[in-house]
Amino acid sequence: MISYSVKKLKTDLKDFDEKLRGSKLTSPNMLYIVSFIIYYIHKMMLTTATPWAIYIRSGIPILDFIIIFLLLLKIFLYDKDDGKFKALIFISFSSVVLSMFFLSTSTVNPLAMCMYILFIAAARNVDFKKLCLAVFVSSMIVISFVTCMSQFGRIPDLIYFYHTARHSFGFIYPTDYAAHWLFAFLAYFYFRDGIFKWYDLAVIVISALFLMFFCEAKTSFAMIILLIILSLLFRTKWIYRSFDKMKKLFIASPLIMALFSILSTLIFGSYLTSKGFEAENSIIHRLTTGMKMISRYGFHIMGNYVIENGFGGSTGTVTDYTFIDNSYVKVALNYGVVMLAVILAYLTFLIIRSIGKKDHALLAVTVIVLIDCVLEHHLIDFSYNIFFFAALAKLNDTFQNNIKTKTKKLSGGNS
Repeated sequence: MISYSVKKLKTDLKDFDEKLRGSKLTSPNMLYIVSFIIYYIHKMMLTTATPWAIYIRSGIPILDFIIIFLLLLKIFLYDKDDGKFKALIFISFSSVVLSMFFLSTSTVNPLAMCMYILFIAAARNVDFKKLCLAVFVSSMIVISFVTCMSQFGRIPDLIYFYHTARHSFGFIYPTDYAAHWLFAFLAYFYFRDGIFKWYDLAVIVISALFLMFFCEAKTSFAMIILLIILSLLFRTKWIYRSFDKMKKLFIASPLIMALFSILSTLIFGSYLTSKGFEAENSIIHRLTTGMKMISRYGFHIMGNYVIENGFGGSTGTVTDYTFIDNSYVKVALNYGVVMLAVILAYLTFLIIRSIGKKDHALLAVTVIVLIDCVLEHHLIDFSYNIFFFAALAKLNDTFQNNIKTKTKKLSGGNS
């Protein structure tokens, strides 16, 4: 007869727990970053024209199971001794229940929102700078691979004609291709503490011109240029003083962007639609399409079952174009008014925390994303906006010291 005492079981479990904690393979950063990159690449591949995306999509349940296991392992190995762990788990559980309730009538998958909440909760004390580097490298590999495959004819390079030929380079739409570049540069910007090297700037400028010439991605081009300007200003002390003076404006920016987006769509979109304006201009197109969808579905407390029809993945004629580019209008219609308010409150908390940590790079990146999402749909899109998950992560609280050191090096040692 085999006997196994409870005391020995507890001892063995404790030893196993200590071995896992001591292993480099199960470090908190490793567990989180690996699970994040797996999910990130999976989501990114679904925005491409590769036939493998179909097989990836069919393997979602297994993939989700692996990711959930890794995230829970990270939480129960490294966060359980944290004094705020119970409160964090309670808030996460409540958020999952709230999400499933408010998305019950939506086209948005409640499981996807649950995964988002789990990624936010598990990010506690994860080095966000390392995560940004991993995302940048992964996105550059995927972009390079898909671009090469499209140019060698292995997958389609969809070409859309609007003034000039706009290439998608293996992705489902030219602006999606450009947006991946933009968010990769934003991740690299954070990794570099907001200061690009001169050779970085040269590569980024060339990339921006490439995207403008071949994709005519005006929004992403403008945001990349803004990022370059900020990187140059980050070499000066003036920008940090300016950030400190504009704290209240930055804290209010999520609400300002949301109100501006929705009200401008209601006011100008309604006016342009009544005057019979068509999609000759991209901004007019976004306003009239957004107004069309608001008129069709309306705003509700809970999510709507919203059916969108766009050009993504096809160059054929679309008779009833209904794709919503404005992130705030899209969230309000798909997720509902309450979920929009929760998301805006969360983004406000993210900004307040970055201000408290004096992490000016994260603050700058978050504001750029908020501005970009007035004309783009990537606010809570996992394959683009990774900064949505930074609220509980370990931020760069030694940011100012790093800047002083780098500024001295750039100026040849003179302050």
